[in-house]
Amino acid sequence: MTSEAQIQANRRNAEHSTGPKSDTGKCASARNAMKHGAYATSAVAIPRGFFAEDEAEIREYLDSLIADLHPRDGLELEMATRVAVLLLRLRRTSRLESETVAGDTTKRRGIADYVDPLISGDDELEMRRERAALQAIENSMNLVSVIDARTATALEKALKQYAVLQQRALPNAEEQ
Repeated sequence: MTSEAQIQANRRNAEHSTGPKSDTGKCASARNAMKHGAYATSAVAIPRGFFAEDEAEIREYLDSLIADLHPRDGLELEMATRVAVLLLRLRRTSRLESETVAGDTTKRRGIADYVDPLISGDDELEMRRERAALQAIENSMNLVSVIDARTATALEKALKQYAVLQQRALPNAEEQ
């Protein structure tokens, strides 16, 4: 059980929090956990790590997709942005999947590195390591498949909703 002295110490320590204070700092810290972008719900580039992306390239990609959808008003723009973000997520999961399969000898191992393992028949420890690594890769592939399927379903739904939006008459159609 927590003593009264510990509670008071925790309260004093909480007053000295070192979290971000500025809007820029808060925005940057919000992206700290982004590693591969497969769960991203906003149009931000992956800032660092193996799957890091160029922010200008991502912005150009999204802007191009949105322009191709020809949104006529704010509502269509929001839905077009959703479609673009879902397409970006699909692109990212494809990259995640191919990197998991191929691997990269400078960074980590992929399935291709385990296909022909150099294991002597009596090296039980090495065989267990190889099995554990293959299991981890299989788990990653299963996760990618789930993310991909859910994203594809969400994209299909969003495209149908967008098509319905584009069929509606706008109140000020003469002005546009």
